[in-house]
Amino acid sequence: MGAGIGIVPFLAWLQALRITPSSSARHIELFYCRENENQRYFVQLLGKLVQVLPKVTLHVYTASQNQYLCAERVARQLDLARSSVSFCGPVGFGRSLKNQLVNMGLAKHCFYSERFVMR
Repeated sequence: MGAGIGIVPFLAWLQALRITPSSSARHIELFYCRENENQRYFVQLLGKLVQVLPKVTLHVYTASQNQYLCAERVARQLDLARSSVSFCGPVGFGRSLKNQLVNMGLAKHCFYSERFVMR
């Protein structure tokens, strides 16, 4: 899950997967949360990368269109008992998602989040 500029580490990861696609035996659900349509650059870039990675499915949520990522939407795409989640984005959003996903069956140690704060 990448929210806002938090999608950047996942772009690097997808670029690495493109070079060695067999390195990921598991299917990946990639969630990108953005504020509005003006942030289409990342969606276009993600689309190009995902297009050649059949094990990656991209989900885009746009807040200005009342599209919000929530734990229930994530749980519809993942078997929480057998999945791990990586998150990069606003701390409060990540904390909230983690708490909700853990309450829904994700093992607490299977939620990974980047530890940076925008100033």
